[in-house]
Amino acid sequence: MANFSAFQPQGATVTFATTTTSQVKQVPSNASDINYRFVNSGTDTIFWLANQTGGQTVTAANGIPMLPNTIETFTLPANAYIGVIGVAGGNNLYVTPGEGV
Repeated sequence: MANFSAFQPQGATVTFATTTTSQVKQVPSNASDINYRFVNSGTDTIFWLANQTGGQTVTAANGIPMLPNTIETFTLPANAYIGVIGVAGGNNLYVTPGEGV
């Protein structure tokens, strides 16, 4: 049976104040592959993408949806660039690098 530990932050949280315009920020981390905890604290669905270069433009058509007021953990490459767009303004997405689920 696999042993899963609780999420342990391993770096600073990056905050996205989502708007209807795509924005991209890098989330620095200390490992080669790391988990990222995503918290959508708003009342609207947001869309996000991750890559290693930061050149992506996120849309509702190509982004990964995240429902309002949810928390999810994803495994992504280290120092990933996260692109975010919202269907409306006023939502915050918080992304924290770390280990565990």
